[in-house]
Amino acid sequence: MKQKLIILFIGLLVFIVSFIFPHKVERESLRYYGLLEITLGMWVFTQTISKLLIIRNPILPLNFSIFAMFLLPYALIQYVRTSYSILEKKTTPFYILSLFFLSAFAVGGIGQYFGVFQYTDMLLVSGLFLVIYITLLTIVLTIDYYRGNRALSSFLIAILVLFITVAAEEVL
Repeated sequence: MKQKLIILFIGLLVFIVSFIFPHKVERESLRYYGLLEITLGMWVFTQTISKLLIIRNPILPLNFSIFAMFLLPYALIQYVRTSYSILEKKTTPFYILSLFFLSAFAVGGIGQYFGVFQYTDMLLVSGLFLVIYITLLTIVLTIDYYRGNRALSSFLIAILVLFITVAAEEVL
């Protein structure tokens, strides 16, 4: 369980520390990296049964997990936009789609509050759109990498590791 909380703790720490950086570029890059770590930490923490030792209500971790899924595209594209030099026109559609994910989370909350539908009704479609979003973003960044933006190599390796771990989890 400690390993699951470390990602969440590191993300929170990086997010808080980012406010003391004097340079705007480093501050924003660190802030979105922290947000990305918090999002992934929420996702990983809520997927383990040990979460019930800390949070007794099983619905709260489920909501954290759903929130992490809808927040991930925003955190990811903002991190890419602030950390790598990529043309704005390549990332703007992904930014707009990430705002759509955040809006869908709000609409889901309103729908759940009024009893029209629940977040669990949205999971299949949103999960599919999330996979498509990350895949398309990876393709665009890979093309940019092959066109000469070598700084993207670290990000592409991280995404490759993410794909491998998700595939291994699904296969096993």
